[in-house]
Amino acid sequence: MGGKVDYSVVDGPGPFSFRISGSNYHSIGTLLPRPNCKPTFAQLYIYDTEDEEKNRISTVQGRSGRFVIDEAVVLGIKQMLDSINPYVKSFRYGRDFLSNNGVVDLRIRILQHRSKDARQYNLPTTSEVDALMVGDGSEDVEQRDIVVCTNDGHLQRISECHPSYMALQYPLLFPYGEDKGKTLIRSGSAFQQFVVDAYAAIEEQRLLWVRRNQNNLRTDLLRGLQDAIASGDHNAAVVGRRMLLPSTFTGGPRYMAQSCQDAMAICQWYGPPDLFITFTCNSKWEEVTSALKLIPGQRVEDRPDIVARVFNIKKKQLINDLREKKVFGRVIADIHVVEFQKRGLPHAHILITLAKEDKIVTQEDVDAFISAEIPDKDTNPEAYEIVLRSMIHGPCSDKNPNSPCMVKDVCTKNYLKSYKSFTTIDENGFPVYRQRKDGRKPIVRGRKISN
Repeated sequence: MGGKVDYSVVDGPGPFSFRISGSNYHSIGTLLPRPNCKPTFAQLYIYDTEDEEKNRISTVQGRSGRFVIDEAVVLGIKQMLDSINPYVKSFRYGRDFLSNNGVVDLRIRILQHRSKDARQYNLPTTSEVDALMVGDGSEDVEQRDIVVCTNDGHLQRISECHPSYMALQYPLLFPYGEDKGKTLIRSGSAFQQFVVDAYAAIEEQRLLWVRRNQNNLRTDLLRGLQDAIASGDHNAAVVGRRMLLPSTFTGGPRYMAQSCQDAMAICQWYGPPDLFITFTCNSKWEEVTSALKLIPGQRVEDRPDIVARVFNIKKKQLINDLREKKVFGRVIADIHVVEFQKRGLPHAHILITLAKEDKIVTQEDVDAFISAEIPDKDTNPEAYEIVLRSMIHGPCSDKNPNSPCMVKDVCTKNYLKSYKSFTTIDENGFPVYRQRKDGRKPIVRGRKISN
């Protein structure tokens, strides 16, 4: 795997998260290692197989040796793949052919096309995925076929469209060499890597299509002085041909600019928004936890697909409640954007514009919709439990100077806050919410708290 893995997200405690930056690709080397080099990756199937288990363990451990690996487990996995994986069998055939015939120029050709229908769940056989070739490489091969040489000292890139693209990279997720893995959702952190890898392959094909269809995207209308100035090219000598991304490419500069202009146009027509609502994902939602129980041992970070789907359903329901049930009044415009936190949980920022008769104008209007106080346990027990579980800040300040919110011994969230008998509006137009001294002091994280 040739992408640049970003480890900055997982530099501390917390759930696993896999992130890459830049272009991602898969490469495959030669059948035999270079002189004075240890075998790695597919070479372990062919070179020095008498000590294959030890070679595999030393490759994973590296020089530090900080990982403790059970050799019996490695042996069991090797025997399993030897018996069921067609790609492993291909490399084993190459090993036997080299040792029995003394052939120097041996090549394993991993085929692009299959004889069976790829839409059916057929397990490939060895004859369908590869072919052994003896010669100097002048044989007729398909453009996307993978030809692994004995030892030419080069890496070759595997096409994202090749049916063996994932099976070669993740033999434990595709143990039968199939195109559709049956153990993906049970593979824990490896599933996260696979999802990122698969998305990168899809994105690579989208970018390739854009690159090959520049003439069909009317780029001659986009490639002008305004684009040059926007990108910072003030010198006419450096303005040349570029691959331009259309506004339909999600995440591209024109997509972001178009979305921003659409939002500004809505604000210009309907007026500035009245409410800024942040809707966060809760990994302890019943819909998420019940789905995880269907497969024992799974954790929230193992199933980003479930988390994203449940969040999207609840986000749609929230927006529907705001529009149809008129929780805050009649909604005349709404805009929202979904972001993902570093650990993978999504959250949405929602802007709501209310009708003129439902505008929030006075302090009483603010208090009618927004509360910064601990709810009453007797009259609103559900809100009381939610606030104590999910919405209490700290501890910080002198009680916990190492809290993430502390910068130069000061809380960046401005806690602790003083009591307020009523809501006020500061000089910048932002409300300072009512926080009365009502005597409630529940215990959260081993300490008493109050408004």
